[in-house]
Amino acid sequence: MDHQFIDENNIRDRYLIGTLGPEDRQRFEEHFLFCDECLSEMDTIDDFRVGLRGAAMEDLTRGSALAKAGILGRLIRRRTTAVICAMVLSISLLLAAYIRERREAAGYRKGTAELENRFEVLQKSSSELENRYHELERKTSEPAQSKTTQAPALIPIFIVDTVRTANQTQKVNRIIIPRTAPFFALSPELANEPGIHVYRAEIITSDHQNLLTIPDLKPSPDGMQGLTLPTALFKSGNYLLKIEGFSQKGALLSVNQYPFHLVIR
Repeated sequence: MDHQFIDENNIRDRYLIGTLGPEDRQRFEEHFLFCDECLSEMDTIDDFRVGLRGAAMEDLTRGSALAKAGILGRLIRRRTTAVICAMVLSISLLLAAYIRERREAAGYRKGTAELENRFEVLQKSSSELENRYHELERKTSEPAQSKTTQAPALIPIFIVDTVRTANQTQKVNRIIIPRTAPFFALSPELANEPGIHVYRAEIITSDHQNLLTIPDLKPSPDGMQGLTLPTALFKSGNYLLKIEGFSQKGALLSVNQYPFHLVIR
């Protein structure tokens, strides 16, 4: 038997006035023998009732003297008894409400303390996460600062000549780049051809395999176009840089070819 069941069913009051059933009476006695709170509240209720019984007995004694006068005595006894019962019931209800409010207040204080503890834990966790974030931000910013002090790597640039037809003697462009260079650039002359609004570059190997395609090229104002290429994609040998253009209607037109011999050492 728990306190919620005891409060909701007025077990203490019913036990003291003797209206509790045998089974509930036994269960309640097994509970309050080890419950200081119930014992204390029952003592308080019993003290109230003892006082009220004393007052009632005094009123009944006075009423018995008047009862000898006849009907007036009976009316006084009935009224006094009704008043006493109403007082006992009112006090019991008020006392039960007071006990319930006190228990609810205790539960509220306990819940508030738990919320405060959880808030402190969350606040501590948030502070730790913030410190970790600042530490990570500091560590990631240090390499970036050290890199800014280093000189930027130079990309070798080579200007290549064109070969328009297969009947002409091809002049192969010779390009030598160091192995340490991660990139190199080819700069072909790319004039504004009429009817072409965008260009495409292709790198063809000596066995006619497409090594690399660079789309959406537009000529610079001076007519030169820089193509940055990764060194790791190439090996020493002969290559062909082929430039094609797209007309406004989407037709693909051949523009220029740039043969070159690449040496990596």
